[in-house]
Amino acid sequence: MSDFDREVAKIQKYNQPILEGFYTWLQQAGLSRKTIKQHLGNIHFFADYLFYSIL
Repeated sequence: MSDFDREVAKIQKYNQPILEGFYTWLQQAGLSRKTIKQHLGNIHFFADYLFYSIL
């Protein structure tokens, strides 16, 4: 595993509880499953963009 991959894994581990909290908040806000999935998909897409834009 490269240093870059280790850093990505470290950041993902750090962010996981934050994303889980956001997911819970979205559920409690009464949003539909489809809307929640879309919001989380947008976050993952943006995070991937950030990781690979620094290469």
